[in-house]
Amino acid sequence: MFSALLSLLLLWATLAVVLAQNPQQQQQNIPNNAQQNPINTDIISDLVGVIVGVAQGILGGGTDLHDLHSVRDFLERYVLHLIQPLCGGRAVGSTMISLTRKTERVSKRISVRDRLLVKEVQEMEQTLPSTCKVNFGDPHVLSEFTLTILPDEGYWQGGKFQFTISVPEEYNMTPPKVKCLTKLWHPNIFDGDICLSLLRQNSIDGLGWAPTRRLKDVIWGLNSLFTDLLNFDDPLNIEAAEQYLQNKSDFQMKVKEFVQFDAEKTFIVHGVQDDFRTDGRTRRDYRPMEIETDIVSHTSGSARLRLANSDILVGVKTEIDTPFADHHDEGKIEFFVDCSANATPEFEGKGGESLALEIANALQKAYASHRAFDLRDLCILKHHQCWKLYVDILILECGGNLFDAVSLAVKAALFNTKIPKVSAVQEDGGNVELELSDDIHDCTRLSIERVPLLVTLCKIGDHSVVDPSAEEEECASAQLVVGISYSESTDEGFVTMMRTLGSGSFLHTTLKETIKLGVMAGECLNVELLKVLRQEERLGKSSKDVYGFLK
Repeated sequence: MFSALLSLLLLWATLAVVLAQNPQQQQQNIPNNAQQNPINTDIISDLVGVIVGVAQGILGGGTDLHDLHSVRDFLERYVLHLIQPLCGGRAVGSTMISLTRKTERVSKRISVRDRLLVKEVQEMEQTLPSTCKVNFGDPHVLSEFTLTILPDEGYWQGGKFQFTISVPEEYNMTPPKVKCLTKLWHPNIFDGDICLSLLRQNSIDGLGWAPTRRLKDVIWGLNSLFTDLLNFDDPLNIEAAEQYLQNKSDFQMKVKEFVQFDAEKTFIVHGVQDDFRTDGRTRRDYRPMEIETDIVSHTSGSARLRLANSDILVGVKTEIDTPFADHHDEGKIEFFVDCSANATPEFEGKGGESLALEIANALQKAYASHRAFDLRDLCILKHHQCWKLYVDILILECGGNLFDAVSLAVKAALFNTKIPKVSAVQEDGGNVELELSDDIHDCTRLSIERVPLLVTLCKIGDHSVVDPSAEEEECASAQLVVGISYSESTDEGFVTMMRTLGSGSFLHTTLKETIKLGVMAGECLNVELLKVLRQEERLGKSSKDVYGFLK
């Protein structure tokens, strides 16, 4: 079929050349070599475009556009070959230039997609359901817009659900790409993906995308996902579908939880913009904390810290080890984080492993600088013996801002850590023997004034906040964790590490302000933490009351 079509196209191209000749030249029989440009290249280029368009219609919409461009190039070369004898070999160059310029003008014409969208967008807006709103970020770009659905009936009544719709260049041979921006409990919407037949290029049920579909069909289809197009038999979110089939009341409660949280999310974002958070704090305030040290037996040091609903327990154990070959005069410190399955439902199974690893790596990087934590204090004998600290961290409950809470508890546990004093070192034939003091009170303490703290800053809207709650973390587009080391005696502070979390990003100006806020918060935390730890130590064992700070 393609070869027969190509023959027909060549015949039409030959006819195009004949029609393109100057009529006056034909009537007056003026020799071709006397004409500067006897060929009407506008007619040729337009006819070539028509021929290729006819070819696309005959071959079907699924034809590769690259193949059609190759056909156009071949036809233009064929036409120029026919032109050359008519031009006597003298006007071919100018003809080619003219034809090329005309082709460039044709290529700059509005695409098929954009021509369709001009009409379809108008049709879509005229037939828009009363529960839907569309918004074009750029009124001149019709291929990218957002859709907001506000159901007025059904399980999702009262909710507000946003979708992004992107129309590809191949439209309407391929369907628009749709993503859900709102987190919700739905059998056919999960993690931003949408299960809707008409959005599929090929659908088993025969209801998939077709060139006869329009944008209005997409809008009505998405809107119907909240009413009569619910599909529990072929779900995207299997857990939601199973819950519906087993207990409709529990399913409805779960849906309402997500709907209410989305409304709360809007309230949180607006509150941050006005510098008035849901619990009454400003963007720079921490929640009250409670801390207690020396609470776990059989450890060299321990601490427990509670920051709002976040509960952290830390124990430090000491062990004699051999220094690394490339750090022969330094000791070692390792962090191990464990997330209790009871801390939050997300930690059930292996849900907390990735977060535990992130926190451990952040601490390891923050403590890597000699200016923050000098591992040389842990060296017993260069090249031979050193102290190794095992810092075990258990997250008992998660109420947000775990990085900060963990680093505060670790610093408190290190403040409480007692290292046995080495009373003698003997070397016999190259062997090293250590004698440790039997007196439990004969020990050394670590210098922890410069030990860094982690400060988490959440970007919510256009502003950043310290000490985010679990709900505020859900609203954050991006997070920045900064390690801050500060010495009150010398009034010196510096950043030991930085890392970002989340899928969002920071503008240059926003990032500078965020780091500045983090440094200020870190310095304040260091001062207040040491103050309360020293106060507790002065009280001694006689009193085991828990004291709060930053209240």
